[in-house]
Amino acid sequence: MTNNRNKLIIWDFDGTIYHSPASYEEYARCIGRAMGEDENEFVSHIMAIIEDSSRNQGEDGWAIIANIARDRVGNDLLNQCFARTRELMNQGIIPVNLSDSALNILKDQRVYHILLTNTPEKYAMPMIRNFRIDSYFDRIYCSASKPGGFCEKVRSIMEIYSIPPENIMSIGDNYTNDIIPSLEMGLITVYIQNYSRDSKANITVKKLEDALHFIKNFIEG
Repeated sequence: MTNNRNKLIIWDFDGTIYHSPASYEEYARCIGRAMGEDENEFVSHIMAIIEDSSRNQGEDGWAIIANIARDRVGNDLLNQCFARTRELMNQGIIPVNLSDSALNILKDQRVYHILLTNTPEKYAMPMIRNFRIDSYFDRIYCSASKPGGFCEKVRSIMEIYSIPPENIMSIGDNYTNDIIPSLEMGLITVYIQNYSRDSKANITVKKLEDALHFIKNFIEG
């Protein structure tokens, strides 16, 4: 670890550092079963919506599925299916794919790396350890209560590391949770999004690898 780092990257977790289409399928299957739907038909319907870049029904697969099902099932059922899916992911039963691009950036210790995720610790930390990336983060914040809790936590991070906002990059796939509060604080923003939505982020890409040159320039600039 170097001691002269003067820049910092704030990372989202789900959909940013890893990808898992199979987790969306399992989440949808659990919900469809509870609604009395044909599981395979419901999963196919849901995945078609998630993969359609013209849709605007949620920030990511988790939100899209919940938004579609919410008028038919309660939050308790949604939470139960979410918990079941996350447990299967942590057990290795559902495939979870670590982003090679994220891993390469995390290995660059010329900057501080902070994880800020809304995922509870009991679901996030086993996966982080399974990926063997916990040592790359200088700090990990789970249950971060984004977007409401974003600015408070980032102010605390800025004080801890004595780094101004213009030297902080925020990388995430949720515009409401990650990008809007980052822009409000004057951070540099990388928005990963496959949907057709307006964005005021510094750079908007479909895949993290498409932003590698931009991120490299931030680190080295």
